[in-house]
Amino acid sequence: MKEMSSAVERLRRVCRYIPVWMPSVIVLAAVLWLTLAPHPVGDMDVPLFEGADKVVHAAMFMVLCFVILFDLMRARRWTQVSLPVISAIVFGVGLIGVVTEVLQDVMGMDRAMEILDMGADFIGAVFGGVIWIIYQSLHLFADREREDKTKINSE
Repeated sequence: MKEMSSAVERLRRVCRYIPVWMPSVIVLAAVLWLTLAPHPVGDMDVPLFEGADKVVHAAMFMVLCFVILFDLMRARRWTQVSLPVISAIVFGVGLIGVVTEVLQDVMGMDRAMEILDMGADFIGAVFGGVIWIIYQSLHLFADREREDKTKINSE
């Protein structure tokens, strides 16, 4: 666990130089571009397996959810995010997926609204929340371990 503590400390030091909500804004902008632009990757035709776009949707919204939760923890001076707040963020990120799909239909672009994409977006948000809960428990475990060592050394 010593490696975990030093990794968390390095992460905190690096994060001091990044404005708190900047990662969330960048990821949200990328997600909006990829979901709303008529041809976000140009005319590039990447051969993928059937349903690969659903995996991409889930991955995008998983990352978005995780980054928003990470930035929230940073904004709260590295304190734990409660389960109701995590749930609200997961729901909000999933809702962004629904809105982007509806906008595809409303804006009349070459893309169409797909219910399965909405589902993939919500599933991705849920995975982001679950990964966050795991990360947060490991992060807090590392903090507690460091505090215990500090107590032992001060005695």
